Amino acid sequence: MATRASKKSSLEGGSFDLASLGLGDSFVSAEDYDAASVDDFIPTGMPALDAALAGGIPMSRITEIFSKENVGKSTFVIQLNRMANKLGIYVVWFDVEGTNNREHLEQMGVDMSHTIMYQPKSDELEEMAIETMAAEMERVMLKFHEAGQSVIIVVDSVGQSMGKSTVKGDYDLKQPGIQAKAWSQALYKLQPLATKTNSALVLINQVRDKMGGMPGPFADTVETPGGHVLRHATTFRIRLDKLSSKTLAGEDFGHMTQFRLVKSKLSQPRVKVKGIWLFGVYGFHESINLLLDGVEAKIIKSGSGGNKGKYYKVPDPDTGEEVDIYEKD
Repeated sequence: MATRASKKSSLEGGSFDLASLGLGDSFVSAEDYDAASVDDFIPTGMPALDAALAGGIPMSRITEIFSKENVGKSTFVIQLNRMANKLGIYVVWFDVEGTNNREHLEQMGVDMSHTIMYQPKSDELEEMAIETMAAEMERVMLKFHEAGQSVIIVVDSVGQSMGKSTVKGDYDLKQPGIQAKAWSQALYKLQPLATKTNSALVLINQVRDKMGGMPGPFADTVETPGGHVLRHATTFRIRLDKLSSKTLAGEDFGHMTQFRLVKSKLSQPRVKVKGIWLFGVYGFHESINLLLDGVEAKIIKSGSGGNKGKYYKVPDPDTGEEVDIYEKD
């Protein structure tokens, strides 16, 4: 049987100088450890969602936004772009799908002077390969860090991205997992680099039907491209689902969207929050969703306003008097 040595340890009975152990400068006491802390968040402009996210989309971490098509994931990230610009934060887009045109971003209220698009001069598809873009993301993070600034990098989308092997291969190339392997290698470097440079990496993704997925109350019949490493590397995974259409005078003007916090390393997971997505240039407008949160919290009264839709009783900002605002307006 092993017995404890009778000689007292030099560490026993109180504080000591950590440096005297000779472990080197790479070791600190737990009370001074800050490598995993998140100090900065970019608010989404939707109070209930920001509360669920512990403040918003975190800097120094990776966030995945995913949904089926036409639910509003790209529009939601454009909203985040707008909020980041208000704080003076640059946003760099890797628009794999090529759908975020300049006019749309301007109409959505994006500060174009603080938004950068990755636009290779070469027409070679390899310039948009995952490996090439990852190297450019690394360069962007380091350049902004050298300039003393943080940056948000957006990839739209993971599902449409290709590895170099796919780009160079023939149409009948059969090598499973090329995309997942490419993203795995990329994130092994980008994840710690985001922490070091206080950068945020926001990945827009799509859902695909899971092969052999069995329906059930606790089963998920869909999955997202990018592989297990991508899902492991994320701090937040936010799924958007379309709930009900919003109509006025018989015409759709948007839909109710559910934000489901599928994964969270900073707050309570599995939280569900609702928001209104409006057609046109409004998207997830912060004022409209603030109004919705007020109604949900029973702070703001609402009722039927006939052909003008619902009405909301809110205080006039100048007089403080309670006035009616109609949904149509």
